[in-house]
Amino acid sequence: KLFKLLLFVCEMIVNALGGVGVGGKRMLVLLQQRSMFSGIASVSSSLVGSAYCQSWTTPLSSLPLRTFHVSKSLHVEEEPSDNILEVNLETPKVKSNFKVSEDVPPVAFTPIYHTEPVDHLLALRAARAYSINDETLRASFKVSMKDKSKKKGRPRDPIRGMVILPHLFKKPLRVIVFAQGENVKRALNAGATAAGLFELLEQVIEGEIEFDVALATPEVMRDVKSAARVLRQKTPSQKNGTLVDNVEEGVARFTRGMLYRSDPHGNISLPFAKASQDLSTIEENFLRLVENVVDQNLGQRDAFIEQLFVSSDQSHGGSFPVVVKPTLSVINEKFHKDDEE
Repeated sequence: KLFKLLLFVCEMIVNALGGVGVGGKRMLVLLQQRSMFSGIASVSSSLVGSAYCQSWTTPLSSLPLRTFHVSKSLHVEEEPSDNILEVNLETPKVKSNFKVSEDVPPVAFTPIYHTEPVDHLLALRAARAYSINDETLRASFKVSMKDKSKKKGRPRDPIRGMVILPHLFKKPLRVIVFAQGENVKRALNAGATAAGLFELLEQVIEGEIEFDVALATPEVMRDVKSAARVLRQKTPSQKNGTLVDNVEEGVARFTRGMLYRSDPHGNISLPFAKASQDLSTIEENFLRLVENVVDQNLGQRDAFIEQLFVSSDQSHGGSFPVVVKPTLSVINEKFHKDDEE
């Protein structure tokens, strides 16, 4: 039944395409039919060429078995044959005037090496050694997004955090603080560019001071709103986190802190040092960054970071995988030893 259905469909296609053509072009569909009792049938490929034939109106099952040889000009020549169907199609060679110069070297494929996870000090040294200039060293995390409080199969919300590294590796932001009383001294001691209220507002309105971030305490927000047209996007607000109660923490967060957020798959990428810094400085920043990310876990501390890589931005050395558990043990010895005692 399937074979008869195939014959019927082929007949309809050939009858539909047989009478359509421009300049004598036709579509030639060859079907080699074997014995119906053996149940074996084969359909040859379709050839489009300048075949000088008439439209087929007879059923395909009644056609005799024939052999067609196709020359380079795609002219179809028919020869009698017993049970063989051969199509010899040779692709003509394309002539081109393009020649490769002898000075051009052959293509060299860059080998890709698989590196096993190494100690964090070795990875930091390698990333620093492969740097071309004073590049930024970067740490890439793949963390677990499992959350027991969520329903089965649903990941946790994106991870958001802020880290303050012990050593600066980039230019800090210029922060001004609108405050009164003791908060002014605290802000200046924390590293604020300027602090005050009315005098600072006059400087901002007249454009006498340059700054990147403006912080304010809740009790002075009524006076700060008078300069909202000048501050615009830098106006302190609770949504942006620039309306602070603890002035010292807010100044440290915006001058030296780095905000990060993971994607839905748990990938986090953060810079932590420059290649020109000392190895001890780079290590302290790296360990502090890893500790801050680990504190975002909701389950086992050792299994939270699934993968950890260290790389430099412009080097050709690639990323160096770091073993996680030994790194966490080093963090516990350096940062949490005093807390346990």
